[in-house]
Amino acid sequence: MMPATVYQNKTKTEITLPHNGWRPRRYQLPLWSHMEKGGRRAVAVWHRRAGKDEVCLHWAACAMMQKPATYWHMLPEAAQARKALWDAVNPHTGKRRIDEAFPDVLRKTTREHEMLIKFKNGSTWQVVGSDNYDSLVGSPPYGVIFSEWPLSKPDAWGYLRPILAENGGWAIFIYTPRGNNHGKATYDFSITDQDWFGELLTVDDTNVFDEHTIEAERREMISQYGTSRGEALFRQEYYCSWVEAFEGAIVYPEFNQKFHVSPKPLLPLALQGVKQGRSIFRGWDNTGLNPACIITYINTIGQWYWIKEFCGEDIGIVDFAQMVDFWCRQTFPANAVYRDIGDPAGRIRDSKKGSPRQYIYEATGVRIEDGIQTFKVRRESISGRLNAVISGKPALLIDPTECPISIAGFSGGYSYPEIGNTGYFRPEPQKNKYSHIHDAGQYVASIIFAAGAASSPSESIQFDNITSRYKPGNDNYQEVYTNA
Repeated sequence: MMPATVYQNKTKTEITLPHNGWRPRRYQLPLWSHMEKGGRRAVAVWHRRAGKDEVCLHWAACAMMQKPATYWHMLPEAAQARKALWDAVNPHTGKRRIDEAFPDVLRKTTREHEMLIKFKNGSTWQVVGSDNYDSLVGSPPYGVIFSEWPLSKPDAWGYLRPILAENGGWAIFIYTPRGNNHGKATYDFSITDQDWFGELLTVDDTNVFDEHTIEAERREMISQYGTSRGEALFRQEYYCSWVEAFEGAIVYPEFNQKFHVSPKPLLPLALQGVKQGRSIFRGWDNTGLNPACIITYINTIGQWYWIKEFCGEDIGIVDFAQMVDFWCRQTFPANAVYRDIGDPAGRIRDSKKGSPRQYIYEATGVRIEDGIQTFKVRRESISGRLNAVISGKPALLIDPTECPISIAGFSGGYSYPEIGNTGYFRPEPQKNKYSHIHDAGQYVASIIFAAGAASSPSESIQFDNITSRYKPGNDNYQEVYTNA
């Protein structure tokens, strides 16, 4: 491991970095080594209290002395950055972490109100927020640390990536998971690309905590948040689980991400069947300015694929429908056959003497038939698919990259809200960003699967080879299921 040695011009004082004898811990060495050898991109998904910010502060100190430039330590919001990093104190020493990493003798000025340090060699280091990255003045950064990346604006990386590509700069993403969002996508990419460093460390990998402390944390989190959410939070914080810790009672406890989420994209498989004349089934939810549409397909053995989701936000139904229609026309052959099923409320007219369904038809030519409105029927039609296996395979399979909100909803975002703190839950799910796409999927399932009907008169699908039921918590599927 390099130390960076700095000699002050006037005083001839020798400063060795990392400062004050700091050295990476054993499990931090692979990340440090990657950057030391000239790495330009790195992702460290480490459990809580593993020293993510600390190691990056010391790395930045070394890097900026070797190459005078602008460096940023970015948190999700500028408002939280001061408390989370700038004013953060090391409880073991009583000193601010930034003072431990950046010795005062190297500094030219320290601007508290800007959270900016200028160094005597010309480098600058600043704490910034992903919510104001594009408003910062001065030279563009050469090195950026994205702390708590899953909570940050993903557009920040889109803005900074070409800058760092052009100037040969580096970026490190450090975080504990916050669900299956852009943080998961960044990690997945990092472990497959040869130029990136990607690593996930749980408490079992670092030995930062002993078994007694970890078990005490688990008990306390369950006591505070309840069994389901407390356990999910515990696994998220200490075992880097990508399953988001949602509030409320999960609507689909039958869902298992390892089983029901495809390991590879489903669109290529669906395209083969569509070219052979099989139908595409689209589910629609026409909820105000948050419409949703799920593109699905049923293969020859009866597996139901969720291929692509569209979740609108502050968009009118006509613009939304045209977007969906455009994607389908660009993706599927011109002779593709569609069956569209949606919310019966879409037929209700507004003050303009029209209805959402009428507006969709006039704009796109898409005719939507009624799904079943009763929630119990809709839920059971989906849970039946989750419970079932067909020839040893899941009866419902979801695309891993094109349906992130659907997957997060199945994992707990789509839930029954608790009534106060009583432990009792409302009989219907709360309306949120996860509910609309699930409503859309339910409308299809309520017509196609509620009574075990085949997909259409022209497509005879045999469902009698459904052989057994999914057992939640059991990941050894070969033992649970038997082929027909």
